Amino acid sequence: AKQCKNLPKNFIAIHIRCGDIFINGDIYLARHKAVNVCLVLEIIQKEIQEDKEIILFSDDLEILNTIKQQTNMKFGNKVFIIDDFFKREQHTKLEQSIFEIMAMSQATKIYSGISGFSRLANMIGNNKHITIYRFFDSKAQYKITQQLITQYALPPTHEAFAYLHLFDLIKDLKNTQNLQASYIQKAYSLEPNITALKVLLVYTLLQNKNFKEAKQELKTM
Repeated sequence: AKQCKNLPKNFIAIHIRCGDIFINGDIYLARHKAVNVCLVLEIIQKEIQEDKEIILFSDDLEILNTIKQQTNMKFGNKVFIIDDFFKREQHTKLEQSIFEIMAMSQATKIYSGISGFSRLANMIGNNKHITIYRFFDSKAQYKITQQLITQYALPPTHEAFAYLHLFDLIKDLKNTQNLQASYIQKAYSLEPNITALKVLLVYTLLQNKNFKEAKQELKTM
């Protein structure tokens, strides 16, 4: 509780859930629980323009440090990670979770995917909670991801997830089969061990009548 007093005043919290979803292979079915990092980067830019300080929360320390380093180089030292405010290794998993929930509850605003963790923090703090995939409509999500995916150096899993998001956003549009195929191919090339990406790649090849390529990919499953 004492450590929570060291947090900045009037900060914005962004919760990036990803680890368990990516590791367990539910990357497509749970795509709205995990967060497309490109949308987080857009939110950071918008909030910094309002002179806000931001604290990032996640079960993936690599993506926290990646975002912090690259955004602070662009926008100044306005972005923190929750690990800047406590020593994780000195606490049990339960203590870590309690600290993070209580810290997040002190934010003026919480952005997240569909997450019980951030929702609990919102209920404790009675602050504003924004679901990222509702904050941007589909057209905006597509435009933002297209623009930012090449502007930042993301870990392979997160870059693959961003391409999967592009794939998903245009799947119902007409005359986009080739573009859709290129997105899922990029995603799969970044993370070939994620079975869901392989299945979607084969599905897309079949949709585009690339039967020979689809057969070759099926042989490796």
